[in-house]
Amino acid sequence: KELKVLPSTASQVASTRMTSYDQIELTTAGDNVWYSFTKVNPKKLFGFIPVSVVSQTRVSAEDSTQVKSSRSWWSFLAF
Repeated sequence: KELKVLPSTASQVASTRMTSYDQIELTTAGDNVWYSFTKVNPKKLFGFIPVSVVSQTRVSAEDSTQVKSSRSWWSFLAF
């Protein structure tokens, strides 16, 4: 498929959900193509157990819409 969205444009769309990112990756699955932005945040689970919380946002490479945003289910316990 043809990419109609540049990474810089996709980054602006992803910035609505995440302030920064560690990695950007172009991913395909079937007919879908998207940019995947990943951020790993060091946190403390229950305030004393060190953990890494992974946040991910996917932006369509065809029309720059946000496809999905997710993070670890237990991330609300880490601060």
